[in-house]
Amino acid sequence: MSRKFFAELSRVLAEQDISSIPLENNSLLVLLHREPACRVQSNGMLYIAPEDLTIPEAKELYHRVAPFSALVYEYTSLLEKAPLLKSDSGNSSYRLLADFNGVVLAGKVMENYTQCSRLKK
Repeated sequence: MSRKFFAELSRVLAEQDISSIPLENNSLLVLLHREPACRVQSNGMLYIAPEDLTIPEAKELYHRVAPFSALVYEYTSLLEKAPLLKSDSGNSSYRLLADFNGVVLAGKVMENYTQCSRLKK
């Protein structure tokens, strides 16, 4: 899942004008002025490595990235664990996230982003 999580988190951070690049050691590097500011682990937790920036701007960026990381980790994990939505055609790429009183919340992984939809049964 870490590859999907990092891809989605990178996309979300880019929307916030935050630069990031994946690292080979299963983490995502968050950049400030093209320099390492902090890193995100595959479990969504952030950390600061000894070689990362320690200026106040970097600490602010750390706190800015943390809620996005937690949110993206939560929904990518839920989507990965959710069962496939059963459809009449038998060919559904949506995953069932919730089903309550005839209303279904479903999501699917798109090429460039994750999409969730509310459907009526």
